[in-house]
Amino acid sequence: GSVHNMNKTKNINIILMTFILLFSVPVSAFANSSWAWLTPFRPLYILPFVIIVTLATEILLIYYFSKSNKFNKIITFVILGNLLSFLTPYLCDYLSSLMPHSIYDFSTMLERAPMYIVGFGYLFLTLIVEFPIVYHGVKKDAENQQGLIKGIIISNILTTIFTAVLEHTLCRGHW
Repeated sequence: GSVHNMNKTKNINIILMTFILLFSVPVSAFANSSWAWLTPFRPLYILPFVIIVTLATEILLIYYFSKSNKFNKIITFVILGNLLSFLTPYLCDYLSSLMPHSIYDFSTMLERAPMYIVGFGYLFLTLIVEFPIVYHGVKKDAENQQGLIKGIIISNILTTIFTAVLEHTLCRGHW
């Protein structure tokens, strides 16, 4: 029992550290150069598919783990949490674009981004923004509060990994 749980925890930690290193360590310098997409796909183009998979996965896993009897409430708070976590980086960037010397608008910002939308930083941001929204919105109706916490965290890790792999596979670019 105890040794099995320790090995399971060790394996999960190794997997998490691998993805942390994979998506957070920069691989090149970007000194005064321009980003160019090499594929016809941009992260924004695959967004509708990613939204459907992400929402379905998170809703179902949170419902399963939390043992909540309010499925519609889970749907509402997962959608709200995802919307706010997705818009937060763009809102911050947009607000900085309102500074006197900025030279682009919101649509340009979406296209000019020389980075993939999803990586470890996005997982961290998602958990900071989305977790409290979903947790506090659903906790009253969850029969299993620990399951609710697990469901939110596990579903966000899985959907972030899925999205990052999809983006890095379909949307290639370079400096």
